[in-house]
Amino acid sequence: MYEFLQLQEGSNVIRIITKPYLYLCHPDFVPLNGSPNGQRLKCPSATTYTMCDLCKSSSAKRRWVLGIIAKANNNCCLLDCGTTLYSQIRELALSHYWGDPEAYDLEIRNSIDYYAGKIGTFVVPIPKTDLFRDEQLIKANFDLDILKQMTTPPTELVKYKPFGVSDFPPDRID
Repeated sequence: MYEFLQLQEGSNVIRIITKPYLYLCHPDFVPLNGSPNGQRLKCPSATTYTMCDLCKSSSAKRRWVLGIIAKANNNCCLLDCGTTLYSQIRELALSHYWGDPEAYDLEIRNSIDYYAGKIGTFVVPIPKTDLFRDEQLIKANFDLDILKQMTTPPTELVKYKPFGVSDFPPDRID
């Protein structure tokens, strides 16, 4: 299983090695057995074509998962991104000059304004270069079935809890 890239403050240089895989989730809730990063509560609406119980109170959000090479340590990772990050990558892909983002590296600049409490994430393309031999092997051996499995919507809503709520039983919460 691949690890998820945790974006660090400052520069994060990556190379995308797969196409993006879309899934719907409810970001305010997590599965009882999962963590918020990459284990989001997937919405079954995509398979049932009806609103699930959570869709009635909060709409499902679109997220994308991509296979990447993290250049800092040359590891194969997964990038779970929301609309802001994905739209910046998509704009580069639609550009006549840059084109397919698998052909060049990307620098994801993650800046935090501690006073305002905001995080700014910006994607900066790095001029096109070929993959090194070890990176070509990583790309060739990447298991796409993991991305397909992660983004396949469930047939029904799994047990969940609101995001940020502890795992203590209700009688122990003050």
